[in-house]
Amino acid sequence: MDKPRKRPPRWFAPTVWPAWPPPSACWPSWSAPPNPRDTPERPRALPGVLEHDMPHHTPLIGTIVAGLVVAFLMGALAHKLKVSPLVGYLMAGVIVGPFTPGYVANTNLANELAEIGVILLMFGVGLHFSLRDLLSVRRIAIPGAIGQIAVATLLGVGLARLFGWNLMEGLVFGLALSVASTVVLLRALEGHNIVQTHRGRIAVGWLIVEDLVMVLALVLLPVLARIMNDA
Repeated sequence: MDKPRKRPPRWFAPTVWPAWPPPSACWPSWSAPPNPRDTPERPRALPGVLEHDMPHHTPLIGTIVAGLVVAFLMGALAHKLKVSPLVGYLMAGVIVGPFTPGYVANTNLANELAEIGVILLMFGVGLHFSLRDLLSVRRIAIPGAIGQIAVATLLGVGLARLFGWNLMEGLVFGLALSVASTVVLLRALEGHNIVQTHRGRIAVGWLIVEDLVMVLALVLLPVLARIMNDA
């Protein structure tokens, strides 16, 4: 006959361990929040990496690489044809421009890069051209440049009147005809190594005087246009 089991004392109670909390309550979640645009064809981004942080479009690099490569090829072709490399560089800009088929460079970035190129070119010329050299040719450069601007402006105004333009339009047209491209001429002078010669100093001084006169004209043209419109 089995012996009856002894009842445990009243002070004894079985130990009940609490259930462990879920892992999500103990450890922070490192996964990215759900994106409503995620589909089976469009997987989610890596955890901790936002979608807009991953660069895919680099117009600056593309513009620089395309410009340098095409300019190099066209410059080499121009040199082979025994013409100025400036012609090749100009054609390179036409090729990657918006008016020809094929690759089109970012025009806004190209304009900014062109400004940087002009600044560096003028800086390089300034390293080899002193104020003393400019003052030494002032008797030729100042009256020559001013006389050229005056004659070319008058011819432009007369031609504009033949086209039926008004006086203000003719004045702007004449001023545009009266000046030369400082950057192009400086590049041509450097290509022929005549910047340091007497003729090169006269040419550079002439160009600087033209630039100063154009700055003054750009300041005065709005005032003249306002006066002519009020009259």
